[in-house]
Formats: sequence, C-alpha cells, structure tokens
Amino acid sequence: MASVVEISKIFTNQNLKKIISDDTRLNSLTMSSTKDLYDTFERLYKQLLRHYRNEYVYKNTLFNKLVLGTHSLNTASAITELPIVDSIADFILFNGKAVVYEIKTELDSLERLEGQLANYYKAFDIVNVVISDRHYESVMQRLADSPVGVIVLTSKMTLSVKKKALRFNRNLDKSVWFSILRKYEFESIIKNYYGYLPETTDFEYYSACKELFVAIDMSTLYKAFIICLKNRNLHKYDDSQMKLLPNSLRSLVYFSKFSKSEYRQLAHFFK
Repeated sequence: MASVVEISKIFTNQNLKKIISDDTRLNSLTMSSTKDLYDTFERLYKQLLRHYRNEYVYKNTLFNKLVLGTHSLNTASAITELPIVDSIADFILFNGKAVVYEIKTELDSLERLEGQLANYYKAFDIVNVVISDRHYESVMQRLADSPVGVIVLTSKMTLSVKKKALRFNRNLDKSVWFSILRKYEFESIIKNYYGYLPETTDFEYYSACKELFVAIDMSTLYKAFIICLKNRNLHKYDDSQMKLLPNSLRSLVYFSKFSKSEYRQLAHFFK
C-alpha cells in the first residue's frame, strides 16, 4: 500500500481523470489488481480518515453531510476556494442563506485565522470554523467573544457544533461583493434593479457599473449577491447522479469542471 501522502494525491481533479483513463495507476498504489474500483476508492479514502485528515477530507465531509445530507442539490449548492479580499474561503454553503466554513485541520496552524475571519465578514454574515480536536481549546479561547461558530470534526467523522454561529452584518462591504462577482453576475444585478446597464466607454464601464452597484440598498443587494453565487453550482448535478459515486469522491467531482461526457465516463467507471 502506498503512503497516505501518495494516496491523498489521488483525490485531485487531475489525478482522478488520469485514473479513469488508466486504472492501472490505481492498482499500482493499492498493490493489487482488483476490478472493484468503487470499493478501492473507499478503502483508500478510509486510510486518509484514519491517518491523514487533510483539507480534502474536511471538504468532502462537509459536502456529504451538509449539501447531500441535510439539504439537497435541488435547493442547495456550495463553492470552495472563493477569494475574499486577501483570503480564500474554504467552503461556502448556499441554501437560502450563505454560510462560510473555514477549515483548520490537524495539519494546519491557526496563525492567520483572525485575519481570514475578518475578511469573510466583509462578504458574508454567517461564519464557522471547522477544526480538529487538536485546535479546540485554542480556537474556543480566541473566538469566545466573537460571532464565529465552532465545529469539531470528531474522530468518528461527525460534525459536532461546539459554538453556534451568530449573524454579524456590521462589516459587510458592497465593494467586496462587487469584486467577488463575475462580470455577467454584477451586470445581471444592475440590469434587474435599474432596468439598464451604463452606456459608457470600455475604459469607464467597470467603474460606472460599480457606482450603480454600490448605490443599491444593502438588504436587496445582499440577497442578489447570494443568489448569483448560489447559481454558480446549482443544478450542476442532481442527488441521484452524486449518489452513484463513492462517498470518497463526491465533493471532488462536484467541485471539478467535469463535462457531461466526462461525468458519463466516470459513472461508467464505477458500474
């Protein structure tokens, strides 16, 4: 059996596509020639759960338990690795509201945590930190008087809420929302609100759009901002498509840019 670090590299978009086209790559890691590929991925993933709970394990757990478990792909969606100011939010769930989950695994330090959380509150009003038991005492001390929620990923792979997140909207920043959105997204908000887009030179267009954007009232704009982000991955797959895949791969496939033909190839791979 390969090392857990080598195994962890399987659970990436690039390597998964390589394995689909050549499953001997998987056999070389498992030191076997099994044809039960579904079971093979699950066994490899269990090695990570036992010995190397990296960021992928946390994201995949959040996806399986929250997006597929508590909610449904018909009504909820999620985004990973969203740039916000000079931080990157690990996982954001959209289900009528937006909830940020900042991940701190047992392999991570807490050095940048407070700065990251401050940035997230410029874009969203509900923020959680998902941690290992190793970080529990330190995180609870740091965040005792804050609105940030604290969730522990237990040794049994459950999400244990230790401190409930409270809404905090005093630091929301319309300019940050504008910087997060793609051009077609902020254009749709402006067009829906005003009924038109600015007519100006290409050079001045971005600034003109931003001026109109930030003039929209906060409550209306936040709702529109959340809808734009939710729609990025909404209906990308349905629950039945996801549940054809091993638990170990569901978030990887959901957050990867698989074409429809690549998904069909992947589903056939596990038949």
